[in-house]
Amino acid sequence: MAYALGYQALGHSVAFLLHPSYKLFKELAETAPILEAEGPGAIDLRSFDLALFYNMAPNNATLARRMKGCGLKVAYVYHEPWESIPTYLRTEGPYSTLKLTLAHRFSVDLLKLSDLVILSSKRAMELYHQGDVRYNHHVEYIPLLLTDECPKGELPERRFVSYIGTICPGHAFDAFVRFMEFAADQDSSLTFLLASRSPTPTSTAFKRALRKLGNRLRVQCGRPLTNEEINNLYLQSVCTWNLYKRTTQSGVLPRAQMLGAPSLASPVGSLPEFMRDGQEGIFVKDPSPMAIMEAASKIRENQDQFSANCRSNFLNTFHFQANLERIRQTL
Repeated sequence: MAYALGYQALGHSVAFLLHPSYKLFKELAETAPILEAEGPGAIDLRSFDLALFYNMAPNNATLARRMKGCGLKVAYVYHEPWESIPTYLRTEGPYSTLKLTLAHRFSVDLLKLSDLVILSSKRAMELYHQGDVRYNHHVEYIPLLLTDECPKGELPERRFVSYIGTICPGHAFDAFVRFMEFAADQDSSLTFLLASRSPTPTSTAFKRALRKLGNRLRVQCGRPLTNEEINNLYLQSVCTWNLYKRTTQSGVLPRAQMLGAPSLASPVGSLPEFMRDGQEGIFVKDPSPMAIMEAASKIRENQDQFSANCRSNFLNTFHFQANLERIRQTL
């Protein structure tokens, strides 16, 4: 949606072609018309100049070929430049490695067809130039763009140390579970939130942490959350979990900053590009449960300053209005 509003701010008309799963986000329909690529009401592609692909999908290459045949320029916001199978196996595990490998296979088709590839971090640029550049050397850097959805007026109380997003080895969910159990054993006053479209975990360690924490752990798993629900969870977060094993860009970090939620983070991948230690969060270099608890407590004790820093960094870095000239260069 941020790119759509950016193009509109530059004086251009915009429409969406959406996978059905995205149509639950009513904010999109309020921003621009939602059109269909197939069927009786299919759009006339010749009435457009640029197609911006925002996510990987198996049929995107077929659609991109049709669009280029109608004279459109194709741009691709490429979220996951290829790293290596050994790295994925070490940080993500076998199942995620298979998913990433298949996703890359489909992305390559779209990379070859694109007139412009957009990468969202310097780390992504580094990885891209190590391998994927052979498919397309027309590449630009634009940070992950968002609109400003932080509400005005009185905000909810910040209560949770929050893990929001996919439950996977690469996001160090096992370390989050160990941290929760440690906090429960220490009789810490910290309370926790787990929110994910992933199924509720069934591991023995998670069940043990859940039993020890009781009502100090809120679990909201197993279904996609609406944009309003997601934002409300960030607004209730003392801090969010970014203690990842690897990342080329984090979708959690900019949204958390938008809503004033600092991060507990690892100094890996793209995270040091977009977060200053002790300003928008804390880098936990020794991710022991005690070190994580001390960092979370420090953020809570200085909540207002951390949250203000997050808002400022979001507006200067991730807000589409701060990147209009970069958006213009995609045309």
